[in-house]
Amino acid sequence: MKHLLLLTYLTISVLGFTQTYEVEQVELVATVQTINGINQKTEEFSPIAVGDKLYFTSSRQYNKHNTGENNWDKNSYFNVFYGNIRNDEEGVIDIKDIKLLSNKLNTGSHTGPVSFSTTGDTLFFTRVEEIVNKSERVYRAQLYSSIKKNNKWGKVRKLPFSTTESSYAHPAYDIVKNRLYFTSDRAGGKGGNDIYYCALVNGEWQAPVNVESVNTENSEKFPFVLGGNIFFSSDREGGQGQMDIYYSSPEPTDYPIKLDGLNSAYDDFGISILPDLSAGYYTSNRNGNDDIFYFTLERKITVTNQLAGTFTFRSLPGSASNLTVMLYDEDGEFILEEKTDDKGYFIFENVQLDSNFTVKLGNLPGDEMTLDFYNADGEQNSSFILSEAGALKYKKLFYESGGIINFIPDDMKDFEKNTATLSGKLVLDDEPPNVTLSNRSVLLLDENEDIVFTGTTDDLGNFEFKNLDLDGEYYIQIPECSSDLVLYIYGSDNNIYTQLKCNSQDYFMYQRLKPDLTHNLIVMEESNGPEFMLNSSEIVGQFTPVDPSKPSIQCMVRVYNEDGILLSSVQSDSVGNFRFNNLSSENTYKFTADSNEALQLTLYNRYGKEIAIIQEEENNYFIFRPLGFQTVYDLSLMDDKVKFDLNLSDHYDAITVYFNTNEHRVLGNDIEKLNTLYKLMKRYPQLKLSISAYADATASDEYNFLLSQKRGDWIATHLIGKGIEKNRFTVNAYGETKLIDPENDAVNRRAELRIYQ
Repeated sequence: MKHLLLLTYLTISVLGFTQTYEVEQVELVATVQTINGINQKTEEFSPIAVGDKLYFTSSRQYNKHNTGENNWDKNSYFNVFYGNIRNDEEGVIDIKDIKLLSNKLNTGSHTGPVSFSTTGDTLFFTRVEEIVNKSERVYRAQLYSSIKKNNKWGKVRKLPFSTTESSYAHPAYDIVKNRLYFTSDRAGGKGGNDIYYCALVNGEWQAPVNVESVNTENSEKFPFVLGGNIFFSSDREGGQGQMDIYYSSPEPTDYPIKLDGLNSAYDDFGISILPDLSAGYYTSNRNGNDDIFYFTLERKITVTNQLAGTFTFRSLPGSASNLTVMLYDEDGEFILEEKTDDKGYFIFENVQLDSNFTVKLGNLPGDEMTLDFYNADGEQNSSFILSEAGALKYKKLFYESGGIINFIPDDMKDFEKNTATLSGKLVLDDEPPNVTLSNRSVLLLDENEDIVFTGTTDDLGNFEFKNLDLDGEYYIQIPECSSDLVLYIYGSDNNIYTQLKCNSQDYFMYQRLKPDLTHNLIVMEESNGPEFMLNSSEIVGQFTPVDPSKPSIQCMVRVYNEDGILLSSVQSDSVGNFRFNNLSSENTYKFTADSNEALQLTLYNRYGKEIAIIQEEENNYFIFRPLGFQTVYDLSLMDDKVKFDLNLSDHYDAITVYFNTNEHRVLGNDIEKLNTLYKLMKRYPQLKLSISAYADATASDEYNFLLSQKRGDWIATHLIGKGIEKNRFTVNAYGETKLIDPENDAVNRRAELRIYQ
């Protein structure tokens, strides 16, 4: 059995496995790729990718490189939009289903660009204010924030350091040091616009600090920060165009850093880079308008190193001495060979780490081993576990000593009281949902490993700790913790924001739940920790026969995305229970079950309560729509005088009808909408109707769920009574789980009706 350890050149150079003696040159080479579906005749700029969504700012004609003052065009406004990122088989990026981010941000003024916090539930954005200054009206950009709860952006708050005496724009949140970078023309800067940052300490914003290492007598704007490295745009001398993109390491270096492939003779700005440095997005007006471009990124580093490490046995006594350690290049060609000393230590001298390479053991000891690497100071900074089965797992020492507070989403923290709530759940990885971890002890330890809180899981493995000190260091310990035990950490919307796995010492080791899903094996350094924030859902469901007299079924359950691409599959248990992890909380999913019986699908939340009953509809899918229908056409504009195009019938938006409190009959004003649907379905017998019914949150979960079922059934019964066949309706009930506006019950008491074939 071969035991291979694959380390990429990017991992080596960036994360510092080795003792580095000389860096000759760092070169970032970008290759611009095709992107479709986003650019129009208007201005699109400052893109930033968060998960599978691309956020950007769009406007009419306007010179946005000046951060404000008096030349804002009052007749057109910037707004923030987002779309779904799709990658086709040929590698072309498409941006689909573009929508306005939030009406709360659209206030009749310029809004954007934006940036997001660690968890993605805090939004920082630019908004332009009209200011009366000595009887003169001026317009200055200011910085604001908003926190998302229940999938809605909350109250907009102006950041305290943003004052109307100057302009503040282009926010960029640094998830490593909890700093917000921005552009400002405040007094005391080096040039017309400089880049500053404000640190967030104990929930308080500190005074702005000028980033002197990047600022010049010219203007520096549009910062983007990744791993402490700053990307920005400047009109300084020596560039290729008016605004060019530059890159700066946070630490002074004696070697040149080059960024090639992006800049042109035009304005290039508004860059963002994916966390793994593989690709990114930026803005250029080389085609006449400000357009968004996609690029892949290659980091070429010429480094002369020592590669030093130690092998140790995980369970056997003694040292891993006299092992043959071989080094191969990316083509599999042998480079060097060394022996471990009596302590398991080895070192390769003068290794050129400008390409991929492989470390391989020549004589295997037949037991699981650990390979540790060292940084330039001789400190152990990463560990790899080389198992006897050839499986390679990794851990990072920082995460074994990092506090749990770092992994709690922002909306579970009260920065005014300096407290946090840990809402968690224990599950067994890859087990069906009926295998629960009830009555398990959960211990919270302080930095001295003293127990400060003790909790117990409920029947489904849930637990909660409240009023945790934001400044404290807490660690979770589970007695008799096993390697297949997984901890979910939830936000206020009950979406999963963090997934942690247990190690052999009964502690939770902060590693990716599914490391095999990554393209490269990359050790996570401290700066990469927030990438564990997920905003995903644990979808638990059960397929049962529509006819209750039929026996329970066991079936293969498959989940697809909106485009019908298979995402995952799992075998249900004997009564139809199944579970999927790591699905987005905001995407539409299609489920199928391999069974000849007529089935219905029931979905449950983390506490085992029903959140949806879904019937089979289009193309034999059971379709779960967390955000309702999200299309751009309006069926409600049609009347009986309009010719209906059957070829487009599956693209029309839903008609929405509303209900009074505790009523399941549609409001009188909306009956006419049902009559329009009746005429349409009567004229075209091949059409069917999907009914998704909802309730507000004023009563109990159980009552609201039953009420939503009654509302859907009333609509179907009403149309059946007018002569439409019963088999042409699909009724899905969602209860109170999909609130449009938590503060407006009238819009939550609704049903969404959609025609399909």
